Amino acid sequence: MVLFDSYLCERSQCVKINDTLSSQKPVSSGVPQGSVLGPLFFLLFVNDMPDNLTHSNFYLFADDLKIFSSASEADIQADINKLTDWCTLNGIHFNAKKCKLLSFGYELAADLLLEDASIQHSDLITDLGFLVAPNLNWKQHIDLKLAKSSKVFYFLKRNVPFGTVSSKKKLLYQSLILSVLLYGSPVWVPSIAYFRKLEKFQMKVLNWIGSERDYVSALKLYGLLPICHRMIIADVVLLWKLCNGFVDIGHNLQFSSRPTRSSTQGLLVVPKTKKISTEANFFVRATRSTNELIRLGAINLQMPLSSLKTSLCRFFTKKIESFNYNNPCCYFVKCYCSTCRT
Repeated sequence: MVLFDSYLCERSQCVKINDTLSSQKPVSSGVPQGSVLGPLFFLLFVNDMPDNLTHSNFYLFADDLKIFSSASEADIQADINKLTDWCTLNGIHFNAKKCKLLSFGYELAADLLLEDASIQHSDLITDLGFLVAPNLNWKQHIDLKLAKSSKVFYFLKRNVPFGTVSSKKKLLYQSLILSVLLYGSPVWVPSIAYFRKLEKFQMKVLNWIGSERDYVSALKLYGLLPICHRMIIADVVLLWKLCNGFVDIGHNLQFSSRPTRSSTQGLLVVPKTKKISTEANFFVRATRSTNELIRLGAINLQMPLSSLKTSLCRFFTKKIESFNYNNPCCYFVKCYCSTCRT
């Protein structure tokens, strides 16, 4: 503690312009900018901020705090007041202009206040790279990802020399575009129409990478997979991590790894859904994909992660030959549409 005290106390700062220094002024709070210990001290400082919340859950990451609750407006306001009291006690303030309120399912009957100012209601917020809407529709998020990816693509078209070999163009696509386009894909799920938009975008890129115009032939030639199959791989990998304890989602999963009555392969139990729209949620679609891959002998949930990824890539590489952009049933490991079910 003596070391920390000497690091934080009796500090001063000045401003230098060219060769001229201002007079020294004492620093009453904060840590030296750019220091190694600075972030650690800040985390220690704010770590107990949400401890007194009684009606809300929270996520705290660096200087970003999210609280979420299904309680009444009065109870949520009481928790916000506790956060305000903590700030007053510790000599800091929230930036009210950066605070947003997103309501899922219903509109709040009254405004919520932060330091006597109404928290701004928002129909769309950005959270860790995702555009989140109150109805959890990902249309705007996908449109934004496609727009950003298109800007990077046209930048590459303008600036990459005409004679650049295909292998270098492919590397640029994978590192600068594909990684951004598919970021966090298990969270958002596109409709069939948006699956087609994503595949069409990749077609355009492949036409730039080389001269092969047939989509399937280009995928095989450059060792790439359809966008939809890449998203399935991401789903299965995340589900493997959940089943093997590498990711903690904070509550009990709605599926079990026990064997089903009709199988001794240890298939996952698919969560029951009452609405067709909920069949697109991660746990339903990822469980179905994983079960089908297990039935086909492509993977098992006991194999190491590296072997799982290799097996998945090998399986979907073999499926490229039968892939048909115009047939949505090819977008999945097993299609559950009314036609395929019969």
